[in-house]
Formats: sequence, C-alpha cells, structure tokens
Amino acid sequence: MQRWILFLVIASNLWAGTVMAQTKEEFEAFTLYKTSQQDLDAGKYDAAIEKLDRAYKLFPMPHILIRKAEAYWKKGDMDTALDLFRQVKSDDPKVLAKVQKAVSDILYQMNQPVSVQLSIRWK
Repeated sequence: MQRWILFLVIASNLWAGTVMAQTKEEFEAFTLYKTSQQDLDAGKYDAAIEKLDRAYKLFPMPHILIRKAEAYWKKGDMDTALDLFRQVKSDDPKVLAKVQKAVSDILYQMNQPVSVQLSIRWK
C-alpha cells in the first residue's frame, strides 16, 4: 500500500512539473482553443474564429487550424474552410486522414446541385 501511495505522489509531481513547464503562450492558446468549442456548439462561429485566430498566432498547431476550418465550414463559408484545411501540415496520419475527409466532404457539398424556386409577379 505504501508503494502505491509513493507512486501516486511521484506521478502527480511529475505531471504537475510537465504542466508547469508549459509556456504562457501555450497555455493561453490551449485555453482559447478549448473555449472556442463552446462557441461553436452555441453557433457563435465568429467568436470561435476570433479565438482560434489568436490561439494560432500564439501557438501554430494543426489542430487549431482544423477547428478554425470547421468553424468556417459550419458558418457556411466553404471556400475559406477548404483553403484552411489545405494549409494544415502534419506528420500524423490520423490528422491527415481527418483533413482529407473534410476536404472531400466540402468538395462534395460544393458540387451538389442547388434548388432554386422563383416567384414571378405580374402587374
């Protein structure tokens, strides 16, 4: 039992040290990234995009750019979303697969026929 408690104390100190080693910019970027999801869920796309812009300037990680692209996509700006997805650089195959699927989905949506109804009034 004492060994288990000792292990937990050491592990928690190591974890705390790792968190403390994080730079101020990384922490702020992570906070902005995290709160941007709440904005997206609430349909506040412009607020999410603004937070993601600030986060990416502080700490340019592919996940931030992906979420920003998703925000533009949800907002209906597929051209910007497509451009942002194409800017994502990563060596992670899962990230690249997610980006490729998003690009394919956007291109599919953009190539769908649009239904238009016209109403003509004669005077």
